[in-house]
Formats: sequence, structure tokens, C-alpha cells
Amino acid sequence: MLAHAEAEETEVFPRLREVTGREDLERMGKVLGLAKKVAPTHPHPNVPTSATAKAIAGPMAKVIDLTRDAIRDALEKVGTER
Repeated sequence: MLAHAEAEETEVFPRLREVTGREDLERMGKVLGLAKKVAPTHPHPNVPTSATAKAIAGPMAKVIDLTRDAIRDALEKVGTER
């Protein structure tokens, strides 16, 4: 996972900046920001790989992920207060 992020930072994004205009980059950034708001925060390997399935399941998975994380964090906090 970290190798993927490193490749984006060192190879993909610099190349994209070379071949893409500022307005298009800004537009892509806005689209990416919107996608991150509904994208799951954990892997869901049982979701089909089609774009349609991901578009339908992604926002629901995001809510589940955030809820699960909040419960885990609350339980950890309660465990440390004892």
C-alpha cells in the first residue's frame, strides 16, 4: 500500500503535472476530494470489482467503516480509563 502511494508521489503526479493544464488539475482535485468523501476507509474484498458495484457499495461501506472505527476508538478509550 505504501509503495503505491510512493509511486503516485514520485512518478504519477509529477508526470500528470507535466502533461495536464492547471485548470484540469484543479478540476481533477475537486473530483478526487468528492470521491474521498464517499470512499470506504478500509478494504472490502467481497465487493464486486465493477464500477457500478463500487459506486453503489462505496458510500454504504464508508458509513460502516466510520461507525466501526468510532466504536473501536470508544472501546479503546473506555479500556484505558479503567
